[in-house]
Amino acid sequence: MTRWQRGDRIAGRFVVEGKLASGGMAEVHVAEMSLARGVRRRVALKRIHPHLAEDPDFVTMFLDEARLASQLSHPGIVPVLDAVEAEGDLLLVLEYVPGWDLSTVLREAGRRGAPVPIGVAVRIARALLDTLGHVHAARGANDRPLGIVHRDVTPSNVLVAQDGSVRLLDFGVAKAAERATRTVSRALKGKFAYMAPEQAFGRPVDGRTDLYAVGLVLFEMLAGRRALAGGDDIALLDRARAPEHPRVSTLRPEVPRPLDDLVADLLEVEPDRRPARAVDAAGALEAAERAVTGGATPLEVSTFVTAMMGTPARPIEEGRSRIDQAFARAAGLDHPATATAAPAGRHESATATAGPPDPPDDPSPRPSKSPTVAELSTPARVRSRSTWAIGAGLAIVAAGTLVWTSGLVSAPERPARRAATPARSGFLKVVTRPPGATVRLDGRALVERTPVIVESIAGRERSIACDLPDHESRRATAVAAAGRTVDVVLDLPRLSARLSVRSAPSGARVLVAGRSAGVTPLELEDLPRAATPVRLELDGFGPHEVVAPLDERQSFEVEATLARRVAFGTLDVSSTPWAEVREGGRLLAESTPAVGLRLPVGVHVITLRNPRSGLTARRRVTIREGERSSLIARLE
Repeated sequence: MTRWQRGDRIAGRFVVEGKLASGGMAEVHVAEMSLARGVRRRVALKRIHPHLAEDPDFVTMFLDEARLASQLSHPGIVPVLDAVEAEGDLLLVLEYVPGWDLSTVLREAGRRGAPVPIGVAVRIARALLDTLGHVHAARGANDRPLGIVHRDVTPSNVLVAQDGSVRLLDFGVAKAAERATRTVSRALKGKFAYMAPEQAFGRPVDGRTDLYAVGLVLFEMLAGRRALAGGDDIALLDRARAPEHPRVSTLRPEVPRPLDDLVADLLEVEPDRRPARAVDAAGALEAAERAVTGGATPLEVSTFVTAMMGTPARPIEEGRSRIDQAFARAAGLDHPATATAAPAGRHESATATAGPPDPPDDPSPRPSKSPTVAELSTPARVRSRSTWAIGAGLAIVAAGTLVWTSGLVSAPERPARRAATPARSGFLKVVTRPPGATVRLDGRALVERTPVIVESIAGRERSIACDLPDHESRRATAVAAAGRTVDVVLDLPRLSARLSVRSAPSGARVLVAGRSAGVTPLELEDLPRAATPVRLELDGFGPHEVVAPLDERQSFEVEATLARRVAFGTLDVSSTPWAEVREGGRLLAESTPAVGLRLPVGVHVITLRNPRSGLTARRRVTIREGERSSLIARLE
């Protein structure tokens, strides 16, 4: 395999700029593509390794993959622009999208102890569901459904772009009804920790299999850990076949109930108990999103991810051995369970820095190293021209797409400054109960949420404000001591609401957000400030349902007059001779025999009359709920 150098021209229209990554199936380069009339476009070239390019089965799968990806057009999918064969090389031409894979972002957030904001997690999951809705409903050129199931929806196959948009990657293990080739064996494809039970058993899969995987990804973003973790592949496979997922709210209590319920619905073991379609799940998530103060915008997603990861990496120039060696040490690619799935970028974070630290005379807070560091939303300062940062993650070589993450970036030059004097600075450790509050230091928002540690000039009074949805805000002032850490602990009382429930008649069972709360009359205190469904039930009466707007009002009264529930049975009537069937003055049937007359439960007096002869009969019948009664009469 000839090594490409910067400036090499490939297939007559691609000029290589540098390499992004190399994995078990392919290497990826950034190149400039020449279009008509001198127009140029930056693209990514996925170059298949020679030993795979000689494998007929792999080549067929590769072409299948390109064919499938080319039929999908959606903002949530990185497009395949072309498939090229040049000098024995098989190439995919991909759109160039700077960003980070979600797996790397979650690893970095976990390393920092920074929970993913609920609104950000919901936004990412909503984007995945929108994309899957398009994928599952996609049709081919003949307008026949393609029947695509992704089968590998995992954090490493989710790209969070620099602008905060979200894309689903890697259709290399996707199942399509019209695929040119078929998988000969029933080998399990995809990552075991993200498999639905039916997939883990090798059973048929459909769109609900992908929805289960979205549930696992959403669980991981909210809980800060995988739903299935630990052990080898065999252990993971066993757990995937018989999962026992906890409620995500048990791991993160601030998760709103509607969102908690949706995650549980997505993770139902039986596919029939999950949402039927991605669009149904997206609708439920949209409703849950409204409980998270309107959700997050793409800008907020970008702000959070950039705070975790920094700036996406630039391509590596060939021939710079120091960088190549560092890249090789850092590049660990995470392969799916079978060789047919494309590798995804994965390695542990490491940094090496040189040069003196910043002095403490800058009034803005600077991040410390542990345990959790606050970073301002303004760009971070870099320390030395000689700094090379090996960031958390690298390029993902995905089937039909590409994402790269922070890695091997030469820091820009800045003038040398005096070393810090330790005695002039200290630290403020801001802790809230409960945690997860946003922090403003002297009016400037920190990216991190509590608990956080910020470095501050000793002796300077700082203003601290903490806010948490559905909780009272708190303010404080604090002064850092030289060389010491000062704890700032703020209790954030939960904003609560009161609900009064009365019914006529009383004694009705009250369910609040699906849980039994008592019987009427009922007074409830300390309820969450959220729109809350209330249901009243009483034997013999129809239910009464209302949504209490506790998100808008601190107290709300429910007063319900329950309507008596009417039970019915059926009556079959026959007579000799034939007759009209009446109850009182009401005509029930124009002629006997009359079958399946629906009557309320109780005693009824039925009159039968033949209008020609004037013969009549009157009979008393008892109708019981859900039962069929018979009346046979001879007219006299």
